[in-house]
Formats: sequence, structure tokens, C-alpha cells
Amino acid sequence: MSVFAVQMLSSVLAAFVGILGSGYCIIISALGLSHGPYCFTHLERNWIYPFSESSGGYLFEYNKWSKCQEPQNIVQWNITLFSILLVLGGIEFILCFIQIINGILGGLCGLCCSHEEILLLAVILITLERSMFYRCCQSESCNKTYRSFISIVLALLGVAFSGYSCIIFTLGLIQGPFCNSSGGWDYIFKDTAGGYLTDYPAWSRCTEPVNIVEWNIILLSILIALSGLELIICFLKVAAELKRTLCGTYSVFVQVTKYLR
Repeated sequence: MSVFAVQMLSSVLAAFVGILGSGYCIIISALGLSHGPYCFTHLERNWIYPFSESSGGYLFEYNKWSKCQEPQNIVQWNITLFSILLVLGGIEFILCFIQIINGILGGLCGLCCSHEEILLLAVILITLERSMFYRCCQSESCNKTYRSFISIVLALLGVAFSGYSCIIFTLGLIQGPFCNSSGGWDYIFKDTAGGYLTDYPAWSRCTEPVNIVEWNIILLSILIALSGLELIICFLKVAAELKRTLCGTYSVFVQVTKYLR
């Protein structure tokens, strides 16, 4: 097996990590959206999941959203947040799935495709049996610059999405959760600049929801790690494609310039 084939197959591992992260995000977001928010209702006079048995039906029954009295607008906030996470997770899942096919094709294609961009080829092979990019795999006259440009655009989109997610999740971690304390509902750790993360006794100031501080830290830490990993991978892809375009070398997720002669 050629060095290029090994490099392409190794990119499958990074894409598989992305599949796991985005798949987890999609599942958790879908369950959270279907289950509805945890809120205080005046009817039961207690904190419950009032929409847990609606199987997502509450999403279209706007008149029932008023059942949640506290926190204010929690239903709208819950729907907006999980909808955004579903979209971002879905985009990441699709891109990583395409990269897995890309790596497998690159590993199996051999020398005939060693100097071609496989990412767009993989997408076309799924949808069309015969296409322009498929023929390019067999021809040295294919417009490599154009295809590299498309790959750079896709990778830049990945950088933008993952960078945005990483910033938002980091700010959320620094600000702390929205919870109930002796002073009412508020972001009680917003002025600590993240210092509450190591001030464990202060976590007890949040009385409702139960264990909200721990849940907030764990969830956002996982999302920051996944977003950071995606950001690094997409950034390396951009750098590799730019070097390939300017210097005439080929690349995978991590650019490797080799001299075998």
C-alpha cells in the first residue's frame, strides 16, 4: 500500500471522531427538543418536564408554552438552542461522513487519484455514476485549482462554524448557568470571570435546577473540546489545500510533503 493510501485512510480516523461528536450532539439535541424544558408550572406547583409525554407535539402548540412560568421564555430559548445545535451537528455529521468516504476512496483508488482532490469526487460518486469529477479522476487535464478552491471554501465554512461554536461555548462556561439563588433567577457567576469553576463551595448558591452548575460545566466542556478539534482539523485542511494550490503538492487533512526520489 502506498504512502498516500495510508495517509488517506488515516484521515478516516479524524473524520470518525467528528462523526461521534456530531452524532452525540444530534441525539442529545433531538432528545432535548422532544422532551421539552425543565421548568416551574403553577398547576403542579413544582419543577417538572411538562411536555415530556407530548413526543415533541408541544412544538406546534404555542398556547401550551405558557405552562412554563419560570424561567421566563424558557420554551422559546430551549427550542432555539437545540434547533441551532441540531443544524450545526447535522452539517458536521454530513461533512465528516463525506470525509470518511473520501478517505476510503483515496486509500483504495491508488496512484490514479493520488494527485486529485477526493472530497468532491466522493460526493459525486454517491449521487452520479458518471460525472465530470469522476472522469477527472482518470484524466490529468482536470482543473485541480478549481477543485482545490472548492475544498478550501468547504474547510473555511468548517472553521467558521467550529470557531463560532467554540467562542459561544467558552463564553457560556465563563458566564456560568442561569439558576435560582437567594437573590432570584440570574447569572450569579457572571462577574467572577470564570473563577467559580474552581470555587466549589460557591456552586451551592444555585439551588434550582438541581446540579445545574455541574451539568453546565460538563456539557460546555465537551462541546468546547469537540469544537476545538473540528477547528484544528478544518484549519489544517485549509493550510494543506493552500500549500497544494501554491506549491503543486497534494494533501490530506494534515499536509505531508514527501520526497521519494
